[in-house]
Amino acid sequence: MSVPAALADLTGGCQQLRAELRSLALTLREDAPADLSVVDRLGGAVDDLTGRAEEAHHALLLAAEAADRLDLVEVQRRLAAAQTALTALGERFRDDVVSYEALEPVTALRHRGREWPAWVRVVRQGIDRCRPRVTALQEAQCRCWQELADRASAGPVYVHTPGRTG
Repeated sequence: MSVPAALADLTGGCQQLRAELRSLALTLREDAPADLSVVDRLGGAVDDLTGRAEEAHHALLLAAEAADRLDLVEVQRRLAAAQTALTALGERFRDDVVSYEALEPVTALRHRGREWPAWVRVVRQGIDRCRPRVTALQEAQCRCWQELADRASAGPVYVHTPGRTG
């Protein structure tokens, strides 16, 4: 795999996670049977995750542009910016979305009335679709760093253009 291919894989995974988070945010905002603080808390966490995914995605697009220019220093800077956003995303996802403390109040809503069980099921499915994407992003990010390290250890590349001197 090359640096551009690894970046494309990571960027694509980030896009997929963003789409899942947006879908989950829509379910939380538009489909909740009532306005409750539990729903607002989870919605706020998902909105923050969406923002982090967008921040990472933007940095990855810039990293891909730098890779096209063979500017590995800029690739590293942009990949580090993406990693900062994705690390914060992973921690917030773990602490404020999938932890027992975050999920138990949401799951308890299924006992409130007839619309709530279906809503809780849809929210849980949305969260479950995000889980493997978060993990896949972490793995893809590691592959990007590995490709950069391999590229850096290969040494500089010199390009000779026939007919040009000096």
